[in-house]
Amino acid sequence: MSYCRIGKDSSIYLYRHATTGNFVCGLCALSGFYGAFEAKTKEEMIEHLNDHVKNGDLVPEYAFSRLRDKENY
Repeated sequence: MSYCRIGKDSSIYLYRHATTGNFVCGLCALSGFYGAFEAKTKEEMIEHLNDHVKNGDLVPEYAFSRLRDKENY
């Protein structure tokens, strides 16, 4: 499941890894030469997204909302 994709309103690609269940920030500008950042919990990923915001990256509010939503696994 994708929480958001890179586009005009987003600098990040955030999805849930199908095998591990981790939350993945793919092509992550904060993880070296566009590596990936993985978090085991939604809370960890929200902290990571806040780091993106502090770095000046575009992170859509709906990415935060989808992570906070209890219906999304």
